[in-house]
Formats: sequence, structure tokens, C-alpha cells
Amino acid sequence: MGEGTALSSSGQAAIDWLSEGGSGNTSAAERYALGLLKKAGITAAQEPAQDVVQEVAIRLWMYLAKPPPKELDTPVAYARTALHNHISKIKRGQTTELPEDLEQVAPPREKGKNFELLVRSELESLGREDPWLTSAALSYYTLLMHPECAENLSELPSPAAGSTEAQARCWTALWISGQRELFPPRGAGSDNALRRKRARYITQVIQRVEEARAAVALSQQAKTLQTQKGAAHA
Repeated sequence: MGEGTALSSSGQAAIDWLSEGGSGNTSAAERYALGLLKKAGITAAQEPAQDVVQEVAIRLWMYLAKPPPKELDTPVAYARTALHNHISKIKRGQTTELPEDLEQVAPPREKGKNFELLVRSELESLGREDPWLTSAALSYYTLLMHPECAENLSELPSPAAGSTEAQARCWTALWISGQRELFPPRGAGSDNALRRKRARYITQVIQRVEEARAAVALSQQAKTLQTQKGAAHA
């Protein structure tokens, strides 16, 4: 797929990961899709994993083949996130097609290679008085930037169907940060008081991450403006 069309090396790596396998072997992409489909309650009869992977690979290739060549910081993570988002849309019944513009699938390179490191540094500097929140925010941000990290965390507590991806991500982050009292014993439900407390913690984590991302973006924007002003007066 893509012969005669120039993809960036990182773009080709994403397509290769989605397209590997064959000869009766189940590829890593198909195993990943199968796990997501199972978690979403979608049977193989409804959406075979192989078909889902092929659909995503074709549409992702169509997007990446449009000039100019698009560089991806983490090709496999990008492809995994494309699968995750596609299956989420199938579950919600919105569409079985990927959007033409996939730039929102993963953080774009335009923010810079160091953007993630800067956000992590900002999160650490914000959390000197509340270490649990720093830990949860860092875990949340890791899962946001690298959703493949959640592949082996399926045994951890997770919210009921219908919750947002951010909420599910927060459950994992809070558990990793040691806030185990926010979750009921396996098989038990949460009472209203526990749900309200957990919701407050989730809000704190998401707000902390967004605060750090906004601070880094604002700082980078200010530096860009200073550079442009300097060039104008040179």
C-alpha cells in the first residue's frame, strides 16, 4: 500500500505496524484492536478486528499520503490511538469512518519535541504541596500521550460504560498514584459519597494537567513572538 507515494519514514512506520501480519498470523495491531473491541462490548461478528485494522490503515495512509509529508513523533502510539478513537466512535454509534483530518488523533509535532518534557516539568513544579496530585497528573498525562501504556492495565478498576475517555484515564491514574480508597472493592458498587469524592479528585487531576499544558503553550507562544520581533528589528 502506498507504492509510488512518498510517506515520511515515521508515517510509513505507523502504516507498517498496522499492516504487518498475514499468512494466518494475528498481528500486534489486530490483537490490540481485539482487546479494545472486547472492552467496548463489540463482538467479532459485528466488527472483525482484522477489518477494523485494515479500515484504519487505509484511511490513515490516505491522510499521511497528502502532501506535505507528515512526521510522527511516536508512529506506533499514533496508530494505536487511531484504532482506539475509531473503535470508540463505533461504540458510540456515531460513525464507522475515521475523520479526514487525523491531526487530532495524537499530539502534533508542531508543538515541538520537548513539549511533553516541558509539561512534565511544569507538573512537577506545580505539585510540591500535593504529591498525590502530581503523581496522578503525571500518570494521566502519560496515558494521554502514550495510550499504548494502558494495554496491560486492564485488570485495574475502570468506570462503567458511557464514561468519557478522560474519566477512564483518570481512574487508572488515581489508582497508580495510590488513591485506592476512591474505588469500591471488586464487584461492589460506589455509594453517592464515594462517587462525589472521586469526581472531585478526577476534576483536580484534569485541571492540573490542562493548567500545565496551557502554561507551556503560553510560554512557547511568548518565545515565538519575541523571536519574530527580534527578527523584525534585525
